[in-house]
Amino acid sequence: MAAERSKTVAFVDVFDTQGVSWWHYRAAQDGESGGVVINLTPAGRVEVRDGLVRHEVQRTVAAETRESPLATRRERPEYPSWLVRHMAAHKTLAVQTLLIAARRTAKQVAVAMLMRGADGHHGRVSVEAHPALALFSGEDGRPRSHDAVEAAAAHFERMLGPTPAEDDEPAYGPRRRGAWERLVDEPKDGADLYERVKRLSDEDLDGLHLLLTILAFGQGDLDAIDHGDSLFNRVAHDLGTDMRDWWRPDETFLGGRTRDQICTIAMESGATVSMARLSDYKKSGLVTALAKHFERTADAGDDAQDWQIKGRDWLPSAMRFGPEPESRAENKPDADLPAAAE
Repeated sequence: MAAERSKTVAFVDVFDTQGVSWWHYRAAQDGESGGVVINLTPAGRVEVRDGLVRHEVQRTVAAETRESPLATRRERPEYPSWLVRHMAAHKTLAVQTLLIAARRTAKQVAVAMLMRGADGHHGRVSVEAHPALALFSGEDGRPRSHDAVEAAAAHFERMLGPTPAEDDEPAYGPRRRGAWERLVDEPKDGADLYERVKRLSDEDLDGLHLLLTILAFGQGDLDAIDHGDSLFNRVAHDLGTDMRDWWRPDETFLGGRTRDQICTIAMESGATVSMARLSDYKKSGLVTALAKHFERTADAGDDAQDWQIKGRDWLPSAMRFGPEPESRAENKPDADLPAAAE
């Protein structure tokens, strides 16, 4: 380009710097023969400016500005950025193709990525634990379902390496409130985590892979009563989930209902048989008495008295899993009625 331009212009100056000292030049006036400045930047971009005339710059000024950040010549990288990206894309696709046939290695990679062990910002597949887990972390009297999930996470935490001392941090992530958080909460060294995952048996690898997915699964919106035909509700129905096996109306639940609602629950659940007149209770007293009623009747057998069975079987509609499948639709319960009355 410089050789071609030099045939028709007064001069051609060629640079290969991050920035040219353009103040050494000015636009040519009428009647002046202009020249061309060509600059090849370290990034590979070519700048061309035509119709320029050189300023007369004193030698001392030129010497003092020769080492300015804009005028400093920078060494060009071995590969331009676009070519680095191009080569990395080829390498990525080659490994992806081989992983399709290498199922165990693919599963090891999947586990490492789900545990936030992927390199850089391209690890777009990672687990974000369902907020239901955090809701009960650090609380006394956690539901046993939370403790069951925590126990499963602790099992696989041990499988990934030596059990750390109480004051030490696990090698694959900082110590947090629970094992499930340590599995998925923080970024980890991907290469080290991958080597640990490789040591798992096929059965443990499958179990950890499934657990990581399970940790993210749950009701879509914790701030709404889910009565819809959702994925979560369908899975719950297929599992035969009955919240009476996992939950009892406690003071947290009862304290969130109005006094009139609590009185209705007391009548429907058979609690009035063993309580004084409801009008004699303040709300706090009703909550305490009714919570004890549900505790006493939790393990009532089928041969127990009617009021005890009502207490055992009472379940609010909000604790049911959406509409029942069509095969059981004719037995669909009314809202907030005790199961014995259904």
